Amino acid sequence: PQFVALPPAPGAPQRELSRPSVGPLEVNVGGRIFTASQSTLMKSPFLASLLGDELTDDMRDQDGRLFLDREPALFAEVIRLLRGYPTRSTADVPWADIKAEADFYQIPLALLQTPIKVILPPNVLSVRRLYVEEQPPAEVSQKGPDELCMYSLSDLPPDLKAQTSIVGVEVDRQTYGTKTVFLIRRQILQEAGFFFCHPEALWERTEKRCYHRHDSMELLIPKHPTEVCRETSEHYVCVTYAVPPVSPIVTAGSDVVGVLHPGRARGKE
Repeated sequence: PQFVALPPAPGAPQRELSRPSVGPLEVNVGGRIFTASQSTLMKSPFLASLLGDELTDDMRDQDGRLFLDREPALFAEVIRLLRGYPTRSTADVPWADIKAEADFYQIPLALLQTPIKVILPPNVLSVRRLYVEEQPPAEVSQKGPDELCMYSLSDLPPDLKAQTSIVGVEVDRQTYGTKTVFLIRRQILQEAGFFFCHPEALWERTEKRCYHRHDSMELLIPKHPTEVCRETSEHYVCVTYAVPPVSPIVTAGSDVVGVLHPGRARGKE
């Protein structure tokens, strides 16, 4: 059977259809007027409950807006969070106050990621060492006249990985460290800034790590011929450069802790 909707009887009260409000809404917070879309404000369960109910007179200002007796500067940060902007902390409005106000408005936890303060370390010098393998494996007996059999107790230098031929990797079961044995041409080591240290039978290079912070502007760091590698993260960029030695250096492990004065290195004042 088919049903046909009949028109209302004459004189019957007309029911007005409820329509969702559209356009921006104004909220009075501590005497400061904020304008935002309804969808933004409704992300806060606290505000959604107020906007969905009839407001009493003490919760309206003289123009009929929702009135909240709260701190306007903190509410400005709450609106930023509701609009999807990342969290922040300023000298005037610290994050602890923003977080407390956001909890009052019941802001979803997904919008409350604690802001990160990046403190960059100073630019530091370090030493990378590659050792001569005095007892090369049998399979490297056919190496070229300019090739050296070396080993590294850490990762291979990033700028040399494509120019080396790895022979094998040994694992120290006591320290869980690794020893990577590889072949490389002497000329490549020299061009990469390595210098041969005769008594220790190793090749050594001084490297400098420089840190750059990401900010609101695009960070552009030109490529330099002495660049070894660069590490890019969300908050900073670290670029490592090979540094030609100008004086004898003092090291502690792989860290450079000082530079000897040329005169003092010869025992003179």
